[in-house]
Amino acid sequence: MTMYLPEPVYAGLVDMARRARRTPGAHAADLFLAAYSARGGKEAEPALAAAIEKLAAAAAGLTRAPAPPPVAVAPKPPPPKRPPPPAPGLSERGGRMRLAFALKPQQAAVLDYLMDVDEASDDQIRAALAEHGMTVQGKSLSVAASTIRSSTGVGINGLRSIPHGYMLTEAARTQISIKLAEAL
Repeated sequence: MTMYLPEPVYAGLVDMARRARRTPGAHAADLFLAAYSARGGKEAEPALAAAIEKLAAAAAGLTRAPAPPPVAVAPKPPPPKRPPPPAPGLSERGGRMRLAFALKPQQAAVLDYLMDVDEASDDQIRAALAEHGMTVQGKSLSVAASTIRSSTGVGINGLRSIPHGYMLTEAARTQISIKLAEAL
């Protein structure tokens, strides 16, 4: 059976379906029912009319688009903060420095060693780290020094590069000790 609808009627049905947020199946049912009504309605074919009414009643609750998910009443609490596990080979102070200044274990070990000596050569620092099972190779010692400078805020004048080594000034030691006490 082919039914023809005038263009304005079809456009009106499409617009109504959009505004009512109806599903494509419900929209197709609307078009069919409109065409059926225009052709003769219930009086023309009673058996078809009964089937259409039964389908329309069954689809009445399913014609709307799904509802958006419910909004959470209370936000979830953030997960509890857990400190990272202690790094093997770090002293207690080195572990606190690691947490307070967000340093890697080797960087915290270098800073911990420099806090106890006036100045240290690259070889002395490497030997001290080796005693604790850590290694610093190649340019990673200069990278560690640069990271320590920026993380602790002592700058280039606080942690000085000397020929073949590093020196932590007394002012820098005091500044690091104060920041370490404040952080923890």
